[in-house]
Amino acid sequence: MTPASGSDSRSVDWQGWTLDLGVDADSWPRVTGCSPPGEVLVSAPSPWRVREADRPGTEIEVSAIHPSGARMRIRQSIDESWDIRIAVAPPSEAMTSVEVPGPVWRFGTDSPVQVWTAGAEGLALTDRDPQDPAGRRIVWRQIVGDSSLDVEGIRPLGESLTLEPGRTRTALWRATPVDDVASAAARLPSWLPDELLVDPAVDQEIWLDTPDAGLLLDGAPSDQWLSPGTDSPTTDHDVVHGLGHDVDHGLDHDVMHEVQVRQARGTTRLMVGWAMMARDHARRRAEEILEGMDPRLVTGAQLWILLQATPVGAVRGEDVVAAVAESLENRLARPGADFFTVVSAITVAAQIGDADIWESAMEGLASLPAEAPGTLIGHALARSRALLHDWQVPAPRSGRADDPLVRAERSVLLRPGPVPSPGPNPGPGVDDGPDADALAALWWLGSALPVPGPRPLMGRTGPVDPIQSAWASAICSFWPQWWQIGPDWGVDVTRLRQRTARRLLLDPELRDETLALLLW
Repeated sequence: MTPASGSDSRSVDWQGWTLDLGVDADSWPRVTGCSPPGEVLVSAPSPWRVREADRPGTEIEVSAIHPSGARMRIRQSIDESWDIRIAVAPPSEAMTSVEVPGPVWRFGTDSPVQVWTAGAEGLALTDRDPQDPAGRRIVWRQIVGDSSLDVEGIRPLGESLTLEPGRTRTALWRATPVDDVASAAARLPSWLPDELLVDPAVDQEIWLDTPDAGLLLDGAPSDQWLSPGTDSPTTDHDVVHGLGHDVDHGLDHDVMHEVQVRQARGTTRLMVGWAMMARDHARRRAEEILEGMDPRLVTGAQLWILLQATPVGAVRGEDVVAAVAESLENRLARPGADFFTVVSAITVAAQIGDADIWESAMEGLASLPAEAPGTLIGHALARSRALLHDWQVPAPRSGRADDPLVRAERSVLLRPGPVPSPGPNPGPGVDDGPDADALAALWWLGSALPVPGPRPLMGRTGPVDPIQSAWASAICSFWPQWWQIGPDWGVDVTRLRQRTARRLLLDPELRDETLALLLW
């Protein structure tokens, strides 16, 4: 059978969604339709080549060949569950091992999918379906495989596979609808800690409830209590004891360890860590910025870090504010001040009572694009600071909101009504909780699952830029306390934001803009 045409597809009704089973332009199996993941495509990179495709019943299956003679079968089947099955076999006459690139699983959706891959365990959770009356989501759980995540997508069997003679490698992921995030999180391994990244000031140890599993911590046998220090450091982050300038909790830097949980189903690989909070990172970064600060070159994000890392009344506080004010004169004289420059100017003007800086800040605030996140946050800050000096604030500009984070910002800052009164009859016109736009901010935090990696959200073109999650965190800093999400999410907004901050702060490519947003 020859590869099928991408235009030849079959429709299937599944759990209230209409799915189209077909193939892409290169004949790899693809399922599309108006479901939360949008497009679900499983393929393999060159030199794999599809040899044939078939659509028996409610499934699409392809077989592919590798120049080495290795063979692969990929099947998406729709029945009570939505299954993705993969089998990769070595060349039939092979006498030695063969290494081949692994298959890749991608999604084509405007709202990203949250992914947790850890070797023998894995989950992939979609955002809620805005067209579904119940707002259901779809969650895939790994039944068999050795999964990982990279810039290309989910790797159900890893980035590359070493095929031993006579041994076929398999993967199976099974999807079912769920009503909320808490129901999906309940499918995580029962022994998994609630948090994989913790604050060392609160949690000195992480407990893995795995009495029947073998545990390795950075390659060495370990018991179920994991702590940040080891007698013989094995990673770049392990040097914990004997520091010359320890903070109160005994750590002055981030500590990450790899944990392997070895069970009959395979080895689950986790990164666990003890992470400093955003203020600790900001203080360190502020010292670096001040060391060689050129008022003409410092960025708006760096100015915000300086201001937030230096408490009012600190020994060097006045010097820092003076340096920031000098830089602001330079930056505000240029057209098109960015968000961080504007909010830094608002803060400094109010703190030192400088009406000239305030006027320039308001000009910059008025020019911030309404279609980008941050405009309403800037207005909220300006209105709170203007009360100190009886200054004026321009009205925010209106405009289209195609960006889900802009819609979320507008909902969180503009929509909340009066605080509901206690009792069964809260009264007319009271706030009835977050709408779908506000809930999107929680999703873009990327913290629905306790994932330690900086990029757990997979979108149409690959991993979501961490700056998007940082914007979501800044927006959620304005989340009304009476908007409760616990029953659906299993945790509150504060904990979701903490997860996001710890995860993003461990990114080796952490940008000043990301750190600055985490300081809200």
